[in-house]
Amino acid sequence: MLFGEIVGADLVSAQMNQNEAGEMIDNVLNNTIKLFEDFILDQYIIMPNHIHFIVVISRADTRSRADTRSRADTRSQADTRSRADTRSAPKQTLS
Repeated sequence: MLFGEIVGADLVSAQMNQNEAGEMIDNVLNNTIKLFEDFILDQYIIMPNHIHFIVVISRADTRSRADTRSRADTRSQADTRSRADTRSAPKQTLS
């Protein structure tokens, strides 16, 4: 399998034996999360062919959706104006 294999007779005693790729994923998850001070790696499990993980973001963005929309509308209007200015400008010819 991609990250390791499940060994054990039943669901209760089964364990995941990670291969080199599984160990690499384990290290990457634990080290990468340290780069983001507002992120907490709450839980994770590496399966033979996929990964499950829960990341908790401890500080939420305090901007409201209305603030975000109004900034997007302003940008859109400015883009429209600049395109209109370009179209209405007289074309220059080389002499």
